[in-house]
Amino acid sequence: MQFRKYQPWAREALVRALPTRDVLNGVARCIAEERALILQLVRTRTTGRVTVVQYPVAGVQAAYDRLQADDMEASDFVVYFIVASAPTLLQAEVDGIPVMRTIRTRGRASATQAEILRVPVKESSRA
Repeated sequence: MQFRKYQPWAREALVRALPTRDVLNGVARCIAEERALILQLVRTRTTGRVTVVQYPVAGVQAAYDRLQADDMEASDFVVYFIVASAPTLLQAEVDGIPVMRTIRTRGRASATQAEILRVPVKESSRA
């Protein structure tokens, strides 16, 4: 399984979005419910402003499956990350689901409770 490389603006946008109240609430819920959360970052072409959309999912495999849907296409202006709670991440590793960790938050209790993962490259349609 290959993982997507993110756009140069995506890392900074993610770091800026993580401490916002809405994203923190979504991550806290993800941790409390031992689930995963897809973060969609959408950057406007004109102003460069980034909007974050959250999609809660049951686990890492559910996130991968959801991201294979036609309406979840990455582009130069749209990127995806997965936030996985520690138990969800452990279960994915036990199940043999490949993961690629990306940015780790430091100095926060949440750093040991959830991690941010890269998204796999979308599989091409089979005829």
